[in-house]
Amino acid sequence: EHEHEHEDEQKPVVLEDAHSLSVRCCEVSPCGRYVATSGDDKVLRLWSGSGGAVESPTQPTTTTTTTTSTSSSSSSWGLLWSCPLQKRASAVCFTPDSKAVVVADKFGDVWRAEVVRDAESRESGEASCDRIFGHFCSTVTAVGCSGCGTYIATGDRDGKVRV
Repeated sequence: EHEHEHEDEQKPVVLEDAHSLSVRCCEVSPCGRYVATSGDDKVLRLWSGSGGAVESPTQPTTTTTTTTSTSSSSSSWGLLWSCPLQKRASAVCFTPDSKAVVVADKFGDVWRAEVVRDAESRESGEASCDRIFGHFCSTVTAVGCSGCGTYIATGDRDGKVRV
């Protein structure tokens, strides 16, 4: 019999009612301060580990993030902004500098939203996404940014990869 419970084990943070429908994609920023989520409700949401306060992203202090668990309480994570999408999101990633979120939708469009918004959008909690390119009606199943931040690569359900 194996005991898997440890007293010092970190408990995951649960963001109750984060979305009204199923969450389809989730990504932690390279700097570790933000989490981007989206799903069937067609809304991209950005969560801040500083309780919803805006912090200027900086270079990550570690090279990888391997867990979404944290010793902080759930009250330390807050909604930074929400961005309505035209179609359901299928993939999401951050730029390497954590300054922007890239999200792909089921119709093949790829959108970009800045993490730090202007004062007006911060007050309203609403953000907008700018369309940067599309796959022409093929669902994007993966999206990623190059380490230098120059390239965005996408893969679709038809087996095509675009850079």
